[in-house]
Amino acid sequence: MILPDVNVLIYAFRSDTDRHADYKAWLEDTVSGQAAYGISPQVLGSVMRICTHPRIFVRPSPLEHTLEFCRALLGHPNATVHPSVSLGAGTVVFAGVVIQPDATIGAHSILNTAATVDHDCIVGDFVHVGPGVHLCGGVTLDEGALLGVGANVAPNVEIGPWSTAGAGAVCVVDVPRDTTVVGVPARPVEADA
Repeated sequence: MILPDVNVLIYAFRSDTDRHADYKAWLEDTVSGQAAYGISPQVLGSVMRICTHPRIFVRPSPLEHTLEFCRALLGHPNATVHPSVSLGAGTVVFAGVVIQPDATIGAHSILNTAATVDHDCIVGDFVHVGPGVHLCGGVTLDEGALLGVGANVAPNVEIGPWSTAGAGAVCVVDVPRDTTVVGVPARPVEADA
């Protein structure tokens, strides 16, 4: 996975830096390419602080332009996100993701490759949606929920806080807090005695 550091992003963003064109071209190739890349929220925070600081740059970047640059890095260009979708700070959307109208995605969540989020879903903070997951309309994923590769969640089902649906699980009923479910249909895993 490619993880650009603060300096690379600043050089790619600010046209007054040395080798700006080289760094901008590299970043554009990386973002539009097929290789997995990630952006740390701490790195983006540093880009924001440095680029907008009047003691670092004679002409600091306007906050709005810097925010726009940072937001663009969090959404993969091969993802489809409806304009009515609300994406929280630090959330990462990978290639092939489709997010339908009126979905709300919390902060610091991951929507992995080829996942789909249908209309009116609510995805809380710190949620990890694995590759190929499908959320039908009206699904709620509470804070910290984790859905494994290829899991499916039926319409209007809620996955409770810090719960896990294993790879390939089909969730047709609500999953309580701190519960791990697996199978078709998904059932709780019994704790070892």
